[in-house]
Amino acid sequence: MRETMKSVVIMVIGATLLLSGCARQDSSQKAAPFHVGFEIVDIPCEQRTLTVAVWYPTQEAPTEYQYMDPHQTVRMLAFEGEPDGDHGPYPLVVYSHGYGAGAYTGIYLAEYLASHGFVVAAPDHTDEFTVMRIRGGGDRDMKEYFRSAIQLARSGKDFDREAYSYRPRDISLVIDEMLRLNRTESLFQGIIDEEAIGGMGHSLGGYTMLMVGGIDEYHDSRITAMLLLSAGVFMFEDEEYESITVPVMFMYGEKEGSTVRDFINDKAADTQSAYENCHPPKFLLVIKGANHFSFGQTVFQDMWPGMGAQEGQKQADVICEYGLAFLERYVKGNLRAEEVLESDDDMLVLYRKQLSIFYIQTIGLRWL
Repeated sequence: MRETMKSVVIMVIGATLLLSGCARQDSSQKAAPFHVGFEIVDIPCEQRTLTVAVWYPTQEAPTEYQYMDPHQTVRMLAFEGEPDGDHGPYPLVVYSHGYGAGAYTGIYLAEYLASHGFVVAAPDHTDEFTVMRIRGGGDRDMKEYFRSAIQLARSGKDFDREAYSYRPRDISLVIDEMLRLNRTESLFQGIIDEEAIGGMGHSLGGYTMLMVGGIDEYHDSRITAMLLLSAGVFMFEDEEYESITVPVMFMYGEKEGSTVRDFINDKAADTQSAYENCHPPKFLLVIKGANHFSFGQTVFQDMWPGMGAQEGQKQADVICEYGLAFLERYVKGNLRAEEVLESDDDMLVLYRKQLSIFYIQTIGLRWL
C-alpha cells in the first residue's frame, strides 16, 4: 500500500521533486549563447495580484541569486539585468505550473530556454493549495494538499473546468502584460517577437495549456505551439483534441505507466490517446526512468529524498534538448532545429512523431 500511494502521488501532484539545483544548472549552461536574466513582474487583477517570474537573454555577467522556493535554490544569473537587445527580438514562451506548485518548478527549463534566446514568463496560479510562491511562502499543509490533489486526479473527465478557469485566463493575462511591456518604456521594451509565442505546461499546467491552445472557449490564438510535460490529459474527451491545430510535443516518464490504473488514471494510455487525436505536427517522447516529478524543480525531496528518477541529469538534458528544438522549430521557425527532432536518444524509451506535408505560420511557409 505504501508503494502504491507513492506511485499515486507521483501520478497526480503538479509540483515536482527531482534533480538538484546544481545538476540542473550544469544542463542549462551547456553551449548557451546568452547569460540568463531574471525579473519578477506583478500584474494587478481583480481582487488579487498575479505574480510572474520572467527569464530572458542577457549579456550581463551573472552573480549568485537565491530563489525563494522551498529549498532556496541558488543559481548564477543576472537579476534585473539589461536584456540583450542586439540579437532580439526573442520568442515568448509562457509556462504553466502544476496544481498547487509555482513558477519555480520550471526553473531549469526556463533558464535553459532563456540562455538559448527565449523570453520565458511563468505565473504563480492561485490554486486552493500552494506549496511555493515566487516571492516566498506557500501553504505547507501537505496532508490537505495531497488530499486535494488526489481528489482532483480522481475526477477524470468529470473535472470541474469552471473551477479552474482562472488558469487559462492567467496565461492570456501574462501574454497581454508581456506584450504591453514590449510596447512601452520598460525593461522588456522591444525584445519580444510578438508573432512568435509558445506555451508549455507541467501536469495541471499541461491541462491549462491545452485549454489555451484550442480545446476550450479560453483558446488564445497567439499560442503557436505547445510543449506538454507529464500533462493532465485525462480531463478531455478524445474528440476534443481534434480542435488542437498548433504543433504539440507530449513528454511523460517511463515510470508513469498503468501500475495505478485502477486507482486513478493511466498516464501512458491517456497521453498516447491524446497524441493520436491531435493533428500533426505532433511528437510523443517517453523519458527513460522518469516519473511525474522528473519534469521540474525540487519541492518534496525533504519528505521523500529517494523518490524520483535515477538518471536525473540525463533526463534534464534530454527534456531541455528536445523541448528547445521543438520550440525553436515551431515557435521561432528555425529549420536547423529539425536535426535534433529527427534524431533519437538513448534516454528515449519511445519517440513518435508525425509531420504534415507543410506547416504554415505567421512568419511564412515552413516545409517539414
